[in-house]
Amino acid sequence: MKRRVPSISLASPVKSALIILSGCNFDCRGCITVAREPIGREFSAEETVELVLKAGRYVWNSLPEKVIIGGGEPTLNPKYLLKLVALLKRMDINDVQIKTNGYLLNSWLLKELKRLGLISFVVDVKAFTDDVHKWYTGKSNKRVLRAIKLLDEHDLKFYVRMTLIPGVVDIEEIRKMCIFLSHIDKSILFRIYGFSPEHAREKISRRPSRSELLRAYREAQLYLDNVRVGPDPETFKLEYTEFRDDSLLERYAKIDEVSKSLNRNWNIKGIPMSRILPLKD
Repeated sequence: MKRRVPSISLASPVKSALIILSGCNFDCRGCITVAREPIGREFSAEETVELVLKAGRYVWNSLPEKVIIGGGEPTLNPKYLLKLVALLKRMDINDVQIKTNGYLLNSWLLKELKRLGLISFVVDVKAFTDDVHKWYTGKSNKRVLRAIKLLDEHDLKFYVRMTLIPGVVDIEEIRKMCIFLSHIDKSILFRIYGFSPEHAREKISRRPSRSELLRAYREAQLYLDNVRVGPDPETFKLEYTEFRDDSLLERYAKIDEVSKSLNRNWNIKGIPMSRILPLKD
């Protein structure tokens, strides 16, 4: 029971770690991550925790205070995910967050994760209209919307994010999603991100303007009490150390080059994963 890990990122000084598990059940046209493909070093849950331990010692000489499990899609192998979370909890890392597209969440998995304690979720909703979702991801979103209701029913902490993609996932899609969420709980945190064509698998659209993001924000505020645009501004003040699978270093270097040209706040130091976990013969 193993998953491939292309990278693990540590943020300082907040002491949080992001584990990327590659492979995904969606085929998103605008995907911006290398982790959609099953790439990276293959690790058991125990080996992944060892990677977290060694990365933490290298950067802070301590454990992370928070671990985020993302991808790709972390729920592809539920037993692996449960074991990974259980091992992290055993190390007294109580703040564990799962970033997911929501498609594979079900009552059994949520009950098991809740039993492990102090779990939170980020649900990345690709589109509200089913036809748009199918065109963009290759799959229906009915299970995604059901997953959001299940998270609320199981009294689990979560927030929802969507990416504004002009002409594809537009302001009307944002509005429909916010109406849906308002019928569950108006206090649900909702984050709006802008599409990044420079990193996208397919150049299906352009980057939304500031005015478009503002309009989406104002529209969302009509229905929900807790709306944000983009990541928390404090994240731009953090320093990131990213341990990368050695076989992917050239790919990551190209991503860094594009990212630096777009964002003067880009502050990620890439280190080969073999620096902390030597390659096996």
